Amino acid sequence: MKKIRYAPVFIAWGLSLTSCNQGGDTTKLTNKSPDKYCLTADFKKKITLEKLSLQPVKEQISLTGSINYNEDDVVKYRSMLDGTAEQVTFDLGQFVKKGQVLATVRSISVNDMSNERQGLVNQIALTRQKLLSTQSMFNDGLASARDVDEIKVELANLDATLRRLDANMDLYNATADKGVFQIKAPKDGYIVEKNINTGANINNEEQLFALSNLKQVWVMVNIYANNLQYVKNGAAVTVKTLAYPNEVFSGKIQQISNVFDQEERVLKARVLLDNGDLRLKPGMSADVIINKATLMDEKLVAIPNHAIIFNNNQKYAVVYNGDCDLLVMPIKPVAENNEYTFVREGYKEGDQIITRNELIVFEELMK
Repeated sequence: MKKIRYAPVFIAWGLSLTSCNQGGDTTKLTNKSPDKYCLTADFKKKITLEKLSLQPVKEQISLTGSINYNEDDVVKYRSMLDGTAEQVTFDLGQFVKKGQVLATVRSISVNDMSNERQGLVNQIALTRQKLLSTQSMFNDGLASARDVDEIKVELANLDATLRRLDANMDLYNATADKGVFQIKAPKDGYIVEKNINTGANINNEEQLFALSNLKQVWVMVNIYANNLQYVKNGAAVTVKTLAYPNEVFSGKIQQISNVFDQEERVLKARVLLDNGDLRLKPGMSADVIINKATLMDEKLVAIPNHAIIFNNNQKYAVVYNGDCDLLVMPIKPVAENNEYTFVREGYKEGDQIITRNELIVFEELMK
């Protein structure tokens, strides 16, 4: 709803509003006669028209919430080894590809594995030499077949231990020669949390980062006890944000918590929203509007609240019947909610009202 404001309007527009029978700039709003104003083609491009429709008269509640990443689609990474971050190559909010190296960490555990691996490699080499020697002695009748088989079993066990150790080092993305391991992105996505910096000590208890693709987000809704009766799983909601004040996002209540948040003293509900264009960012605040009930059986003409002008304690809208047929009509509300004001008289289904730059037109028509 817009309250009439005189000074800002006339500073910006007053010089360009002239009568049709006068000289000067006529690219905005002009009067065809001393008591009649018309929209020119240029100014008409700067307004928006909206047709009124009959809608059920619904009561609504407005709840607060915030945009969160989809917990069902997030990977929270913890290191499997302790160490010190030598290099960190990603930032909060950055998009990363699966397998991309995000950090390099020097670790005593990797050094221990490297030393163990080198010891196994040396032991395997010696055991192979031993097997060749024993095999030769067996050929000469100086060793038994059992002696040869025992060495073969020993060599097979050493080979298996080396394979397991190499598999572990591959799992940790460890390099045997440098004593470091790499942290790689487990999937494509955006870094939505980051708790690691170059030089920091890390352990396997701390979450280092979280990764999500953000194609869908959660709206976490705060429900106070007095509103709990109106919020049900599956209930349709509309979501508004400060970032996009003239746009609504539609969704449904997906899940309601069964436990009150002890700090905020609210029950949390979750709304899943598609976010293919990535405009909704985790951390944004949101208003969540839920229909409580239909107040009456009949449908009434619904006037969008963003088109309403408030002047001298009266609500108005500007009705468009033609470029030179513009009417300022008072509004007599029957009911209201967050989106619409409902009327029974004065307006009818199909009427067109101006919903952008309507205040400028109103000012001229009220002169």
